[in-house]
Amino acid sequence: MERTGLDRVKRGLFHSIAFSALILPSSAPAASTADRVSGLAAELDRIRQQYKIGATAYALVEGDKLIASGGFGFHSLQQKKAVTADSLFRVGSVTKAINATAIQMLAAEEKLSLNDPVRRYLPDIPLSNPWRETHPVTLAMVLEHSAGLQDLTHKEFYYPQPLSLQAAFQIEPDARQVRWQPGLHPSYSNAGAGYAGRVLEVVSGQDWDSWISTRLLAPLQMNSSGTLFSPALKQRLVVGYDKDRQTPIPYWHTLFRPFGALNTTANDFSHFLRLLINRGQWQGKSLLPASAVARMEQPGSTLAAAQGHRYGYGLGLYRYFRDGKLLIGHGGDGDGYLAHFAYNPQSKRGFFVVINAFFHPPLSAMRRPLERWVTAPLTSPATENKPLTSAQLEQLSGRYQQVTSRFPGRKAGRQVRIEATGKGLSYASDGQRYQLLPLSENRFRLEGDSAASHIFLRHQGKLYWQSDEGNFRQLP
Repeated sequence: MERTGLDRVKRGLFHSIAFSALILPSSAPAASTADRVSGLAAELDRIRQQYKIGATAYALVEGDKLIASGGFGFHSLQQKKAVTADSLFRVGSVTKAINATAIQMLAAEEKLSLNDPVRRYLPDIPLSNPWRETHPVTLAMVLEHSAGLQDLTHKEFYYPQPLSLQAAFQIEPDARQVRWQPGLHPSYSNAGAGYAGRVLEVVSGQDWDSWISTRLLAPLQMNSSGTLFSPALKQRLVVGYDKDRQTPIPYWHTLFRPFGALNTTANDFSHFLRLLINRGQWQGKSLLPASAVARMEQPGSTLAAAQGHRYGYGLGLYRYFRDGKLLIGHGGDGDGYLAHFAYNPQSKRGFFVVINAFFHPPLSAMRRPLERWVTAPLTSPATENKPLTSAQLEQLSGRYQQVTSRFPGRKAGRQVRIEATGKGLSYASDGQRYQLLPLSENRFRLEGDSAASHIFLRHQGKLYWQSDEGNFRQLP
C-alpha cells in the first residue's frame, strides 16, 4: 500500500543478493537477551507515549522461537481495553509478502512459473501493453513492481466497498496501461498484487481470500488473521486513527485485497517471520522450498537484475541497511495504521511492529532500536572500493531526469545533478548530499554501506541511473 514516499524511500527499498558475503557473524559475546528485550519493550512504549500514539504491538523472533511479544495502549480512545500481542491490527502492504509467498507455493507445486506472462492466465483482464509481443508482463514483474504499471487511481484507492478481484479490475479499466517497457525499471504499483492474486484464483480454482486462509494462514497457525471484513472483525480490530491521532478512519476495503487487506496480530505474524527466517520451514514441516524464499529476497526481472545487480525489490520483500548491516522486510501503510517487519538471515532475528495511527515519525523511531537488535550479532566486513579514473567518473556525471512516475497524472520531471568527486560521485536530494563510492565501473554504494545500491545502465544507447531515488536518464 504505502502511498506516501515508497517510490523514494531513502536507502530503504533494495539491497544486494549476496548477504552471506556482506554480513558475517560476530565473535563478540552478545548482551543478555532478556535485558536487551526488556529494554526494547520499554523503549517502544516510551516512543508511543512521546508521540501520543494510542496503541502499538510488537514481536521479536530468533531462529524458530518467539523471543518476546506484547502491546501497549488501548483499543480506542473510548474503549479502555488493553492492547496485547493478540490484539488485531490492519497491516497494509505487509500483505504483499503473504501474496508473494502464496505464488511461490504454487510455483513450487509447478502450477505456474514466475516467468509466465500474466496474459496466459488473464486474457480478459484489462492490461494494455504496447510491448506485448516482445516484452510481455510476467508474474515476476507484477510482484516486483517492474511491469511498467503506475499505481491506482484515486477512485480505486478509495472505493467504498469490497469486490471480487474479477470485478475490481472493471472499476478503472483504462488505468491499467503499461507506461514504459516491462522489465526495464522498478516503480511501485499496488495494481501488480491484484494481477498476481487473480492468477492465483485462476490456477487454484479458489478465491484468493479463502486460499490464503486455508493454505497459508491455517498451516502457520495464524488463527486470528484474515483478509475479509465482517462485523465481528470490526469489533475485534484496534481502531485506526489519522495523522492527528484523534480522528478515526473507517475500515479501508482495499479494492485489490492482495496488496493490503491483511488483519493480523503480533503473535500471529511472528509465525510468518519464522517461516522466512527458517527458509520455508515451520515447526519441522516445509511449506516452501528454501530456494523460493531466497528468490523472494532478490529482484530478478529488471534491467539491473539482468546485469547481475541484486539490489532491488524482490517478490514481496525488499532489502535495506541499518548502520551498514542488511535487513530484509516490508512496510505497510493502511488508513489508520502503519506496520513494518524485517529480519536478517544470518542473525536469524526478526521483528514486527504496528501502530494505530497514519503518522510515520513514531514508526520510524520504533524501527531503529528494533533493527539494531536484529543486526546486533553481526559485523560488516570491510568493503574495497574500485578506483575509477576521472574520465570514467565524468562519463557518469551530469544532469539526470526521472523517467518513471508512480501515480497517474503526475509527470516524471524531477532532475538531479550527479557530480564527480575525488572518491566517486555525489548528488543532493531533499537538502542532503549523498556520497557514492564505486565498487565497479557502474555499481556504487552509499557511504557507510557495504554493498552497491546504485547502478548506471546503458539501454538502447541511453544511460540510466537506478536507485532508491528512482529511475533517471542522463540528459545531453
